[in-house]
Amino acid sequence: MDIQSKILRVVQNGEIYRVGGWTPIKVNTRIIAATNKDLKAMVSEGKFRNDLYYRLNVISVYLPPLRHRKQDIAPLLHHYCYIFNKMYSANKGFSPELIDVLSEYSWPGNVRELRNLVERMFILCMEDTFKPDHFYKTYLKSERRDHDFDAFEDGIAVNGIPELGSSVKTLEKIIVSRALKKTGNTRKAAGLLGVSQTTIMRKIKEYKIKP
Repeated sequence: MDIQSKILRVVQNGEIYRVGGWTPIKVNTRIIAATNKDLKAMVSEGKFRNDLYYRLNVISVYLPPLRHRKQDIAPLLHHYCYIFNKMYSANKGFSPELIDVLSEYSWPGNVRELRNLVERMFILCMEDTFKPDHFYKTYLKSERRDHDFDAFEDGIAVNGIPELGSSVKTLEKIIVSRALKKTGNTRKAAGLLGVSQTTIMRKIKEYKIKP
């Protein structure tokens, strides 16, 4: 709380003091503040100053968690892959299958967890192409206690207890997409999955799967 009062003075009066100094120094700044805490709740609990909260919260921007920004996952994976390739003088990358798996992962630790995963794979995986099996063996098993995971032998990973309807649809979309990618047409994909071609066509329309 003592630090908060000092920050408030900077925000409100545009003044700072050197350590041990008595003369105020004028500053001209714009402040961007970020938090993963519920500041309104902290204000009501007396843990965050009410006046500082309203001074900082002039314009607020909500950044959704990574699990709600699935379109950002693949670009972030490639971004950190590029960084660690330079760092470790390597030439490694993610298989399309693993990109699909990681796009459905919930990322409770958000971008920091994603970066941690990429670096861990660079260190622990000898192959140049990271595959789903690497993810299950090098990451899920070690993180299961923290994130309530179960990784099954058939390659399906469940994070916690997700809502059943949406989870089944997500899994169906992944399976149909992979079958189409592997076979190249709906008839062969239907044969591979043991369903009719009509079912495949319906799933393509339902999940808006690109040919």
